[in-house]
Amino acid sequence: MAGSSVQRVPQIRWETEELQHRLKSFAKELTPHQLHWASGYLAALADQPQPALTCSTTVAGQSDADEQTRWRVLFASETGNCQAIAEELAHQLQSQGNLAEALDLSTYPPRQLRRETHTLFVVATHGLGDPPEGTQEFFETLFD
Repeated sequence: MAGSSVQRVPQIRWETEELQHRLKSFAKELTPHQLHWASGYLAALADQPQPALTCSTTVAGQSDADEQTRWRVLFASETGNCQAIAEELAHQLQSQGNLAEALDLSTYPPRQLRRETHTLFVVATHGLGDPPEGTQEFFETLFD
């Protein structure tokens, strides 16, 4: 074909054959749908820089002598991935001397959000951007 070029996929050099074997063994247990999801997930990870998570907790007008900063890490998840990420974020914030708690949006009172000063959201979507089961009330209240 004139004007077209074929892109070649680079050959992967595995650090160990054991790692390649573990990945193949894991993949055998997945359904085609799960394999497609995992493929996209891993591709997204490969495209992201992986620096260590750091959070600045300096607030205008706040001195080091003030109280610890309290963070709410709110998550909504179908599969548990967002929960794991939220819990890791809360742990990282705690390790930096903050008060932090990961909370499920399905049980979080939407009106409580007004009282929060530092909030992170880790939210999955499905279908055409629909929120996870059990969180519809939160989002309906938020967008009213």
